[in-house]
Amino acid sequence: MPVSAPGLRGHFRITAARDSDGRTYLARQDVRSPWHLSKPYWNGDALTVQVINATAGMLEGDELELRVEAGPDTRLCITSPSASRAYTMRGGSAVCRQWFTAGGGAALDVFPEPLFPHARTRYRQETVCSLTQDCQIFLAEQIAPGRAACGETWAWERLDILTEVRMDGKLILAERLAGSGAELGALAARHGFTEAWFGTAVIASPDLRNDEGWLAALRELHRPRSGVWAGVSRLTGAVPAWIFKTTAATAPLLRETMRSARSILSPAMPMLGADLRKSPQ
Repeated sequence: MPVSAPGLRGHFRITAARDSDGRTYLARQDVRSPWHLSKPYWNGDALTVQVINATAGMLEGDELELRVEAGPDTRLCITSPSASRAYTMRGGSAVCRQWFTAGGGAALDVFPEPLFPHARTRYRQETVCSLTQDCQIFLAEQIAPGRAACGETWAWERLDILTEVRMDGKLILAERLAGSGAELGALAARHGFTEAWFGTAVIASPDLRNDEGWLAALRELHRPRSGVWAGVSRLTGAVPAWIFKTTAATAPLLRETMRSARSILSPAMPMLGADLRKSPQ
């Protein structure tokens, strides 16, 4: 998928560290337009950083980079104040490359608002996550079927969402969501969806066990008659990592399901209990 020019070459690079009092702070920040870093604030469980794109999304020719490192024993939440958009493109494409790293004992929560692919867009997103067995992570992705409120669904030309997760250097997940809007729309229709709102979360924590009630609770979010499909699977081997996936018939159902998943996990992963919509004090 070639990227046409001109376009923005922005980057967002931050490193979180732990101070002598045990609080998380940003030890390094390097941000270039169109990215903007909001003032970090403590949400009660983690240092919250809102990643803001000044153009509110990806334009043709953009090549953007996002690098987040949560150092040992830090608690960091990455979110966004509003949905992201991949805008209509004339002939080129756009790409965003993301790297997330969680060090020993770190807790990293990545929970952006949904991506809305517009008509005729060509967008590629590459995400690489590196973590250790003794850290906690909730790495989420949410994708809309288009600008459903405007009656525009499944109209993009090409969408490539690639995710790779490594634990202690070992590959534990490699997956790809790829296709045109027409292709994914036809797949959704075969399963009874006019719209389909996708949610995915990679979950890792040494405090979670395979036989505890949280697995059953996540699976109970599967309510086909209510317009929600959901499931959770353990990733390869004996590593403490799982993947949760859901497809919902509407945006509110996706929001409710993802928030319910976070609530179910919050006893073992307290950072997921924070209200990310709350404004900093």
